[in-house]
Amino acid sequence: GRMRREQVEVILHDLPGALDGSVDVEALLKAHRARWSLRDRPSMQYPVQVIHDPSASERYTVIEVRAHDHVGLLHDIANTMAELGVSIHQAFISTEGERAVDAFYVTDPLGAPLDEKTCDLLMKELDKVLTTE
Repeated sequence: GRMRREQVEVILHDLPGALDGSVDVEALLKAHRARWSLRDRPSMQYPVQVIHDPSASERYTVIEVRAHDHVGLLHDIANTMAELGVSIHQAFISTEGERAVDAFYVTDPLGAPLDEKTCDLLMKELDKVLTTE
């Protein structure tokens, strides 16, 4: 979109510092972007989806978590898995805008794919933990 005048002024004001290296441009852009995005549009809240994909792997249980990206998201997921004795072997983390799409390749403590009961429990728990945010 078009930049408003005040935004241009903020950037110009910081420019000399950016050029001589005394200002952390990345951090600055991040801060500006965060401020503008907060002001310019309501934050989208993405519903939590926890999906088990049995076709993705024979050796692992693949759990895909789609949720609103927030600080501590991965921590919450990993904690929940640890509490249930689920081992994470691989995690593929990606974000699309404010939405996190993470796939976890997990097993039980013995290295076997999760049985149905554990899988269901894990999905329920993740759903609960992530929905209370």
